[in-house]
Amino acid sequence: MQPQPRAYLASLRRELRSLTASLDPATAGGLNYCVDQIIARLIVRDEAAEPLVAALETSIRATASSLGIPLSAPSPLGAIERRATLLRDLAQTLDALPEGSTDRKALEIATSRADEQYRKSFFEATQRVTTELTEMPAMTGWPLSAQRLEQALPNLLPHWRGATVTQLKPLTGIHAKEIYFLDLKLASGESEALVVRSDREPDITRVSVVNEFPLLRTLYQRGFAIPEPLAMIADADVLGQAALIMRRVPGTERALEALTHPQDLVADAARFLGRLHCTPIEGTGLAETTGTDAIAALWRRRIAEQFDWIQEVAPEPAPIVWRARRWLTDNVHLAADAATVVHGDFSLRNFLLNDEDRITSVLDWELAHIGHPAEDLGYLRLTVDAIMPWERFDALYREAGGGHVTREQIAYFDVWGLYRNLVFSAGAGKFFREGTMTDYFMGTAAITYYPQLLSLLTEAVERVD
Repeated sequence: MQPQPRAYLASLRRELRSLTASLDPATAGGLNYCVDQIIARLIVRDEAAEPLVAALETSIRATASSLGIPLSAPSPLGAIERRATLLRDLAQTLDALPEGSTDRKALEIATSRADEQYRKSFFEATQRVTTELTEMPAMTGWPLSAQRLEQALPNLLPHWRGATVTQLKPLTGIHAKEIYFLDLKLASGESEALVVRSDREPDITRVSVVNEFPLLRTLYQRGFAIPEPLAMIADADVLGQAALIMRRVPGTERALEALTHPQDLVADAARFLGRLHCTPIEGTGLAETTGTDAIAALWRRRIAEQFDWIQEVAPEPAPIVWRARRWLTDNVHLAADAATVVHGDFSLRNFLLNDEDRITSVLDWELAHIGHPAEDLGYLRLTVDAIMPWERFDALYREAGGGHVTREQIAYFDVWGLYRNLVFSAGAGKFFREGTMTDYFMGTAAITYYPQLLSLLTEAVERVD
C-alpha cells in the first residue's frame, strides 16, 4: 500500500469528525476513537514501522541463531510485509520443533517477548501521533480568521466599517482555490452573504485570483450571470493570501443525472457562451492578441509550456504526452482563426442552478483567458450531446452572438483540454505525495484521475492523428 502524507490523513480525520458531529455524543465518541486509531496507525505504519520491525527481526533472528535454528533470509518487502513474512516463517519453524522440547520453549518465550515489545512500541507511537494530529493546523492552506477579516473589511468598502463576522466556513470538495462562505452583520444591522476566494499554497493553476477581478467586474457590469465581485486583496499580508470577496448568489450544483429540465440548462449555456465569445476584450484585463500568426505563436507557446510543466510534475514519463504535443503543434492552424474571452472550465460543475435548472451563476473563472471559442464549446460537448442535437445547441449559440466553429476545431480542443488538465492532475498528485497539499479531496482525485486522463488523451489523439 502506497504511503499517505500525514497532512492528507490529518485532513481526512477532520472531515470524518465533521460527519460525526451531528450524532449523539456516545456514538460520535466511539466513531471518533475508531477514526483516530485507524488514521494514527496508518501514519505510524508509514513513518515509524521500519525501525520497529527491524528491531523485531534482529531479536527473533538472534534468538533463532543462538539455538541453531535457521530462518529464511529477510524479505525485500516493506516493513509491515516483512514482519508478516517473518512471523509466518517463525510459525512454521515452531510447528516443526517437537512439543515440549527445550529449544521450542526457549524460542516461544523469546519471540513472544520481542513481539510484545513491538506491539507496545507501535501503540505508544500511535498515541503520540493521535495527539500530534489534534494539534496540526486546519486543512486550509492559510490562517484566515474572523478577527483578521474584521480588521481588513473597513479598508475595503465603506459600508463594511463596524461589520462583524457571524460565519466563516471553509468549503470542502475539489476546488482549485481556497473558498470560504462568509456571513457579515453590518453596523446598520443588515446582513450580507459573501464568498472569499483565495490562492492556494501550492497552487496548481499558477494563476492568482488577483487576475480574475478585472474580468469579473467587467462581465458583471455587462450583465453576465456571475457573482458580483466586491473587493480584491492583492497584498498577501492582509489575509495570508491574495483573495477576492464576492457576493453569494442563490442556486445549487447538480449532476447531469439530477437534472429535471436539461434542455433549458443547455439552452442557457449556449446563450451564455454566445454572449461571452462576442464580448469585447477591452476592459477585461486580458491582453488582446490579433492576427493569425500572432495567435498561432501564442498557442505554440502554450503547448510548449504545458509540456514543460507536465515533465516537471508528472510521476513518470508518458509517451502520449509527446505525441499530443506534436499533434497540437502540427495542427495549430485550427486554433489560429479566432481570439475571444473564454471561461476555460465551462462545465456543469461550475454552474449554479435554480429549481427549474436555469443557470443563476457561472463560477470559477481562474482559468479564463484569451483563447478560441472551441475551447469552451468542446469542454461542454459531451454534456450537450447527452441532452440535445449539436445543431440545435449551435443555433442557440449563434443567435446569442457566437461565431462559426467547426467539428475539427472542437476535436482539436478536446485534445488540448485533456493535455492541459494533465498538468493540474499531475501537479496536485505531486503536491499530495510530497505532503505540501493538505486538501485530501484534491489530492485523492488527482492521483485517481491521472491514469484515466492519460487513457482519455490517448483515445482523443487516436481519433485525430
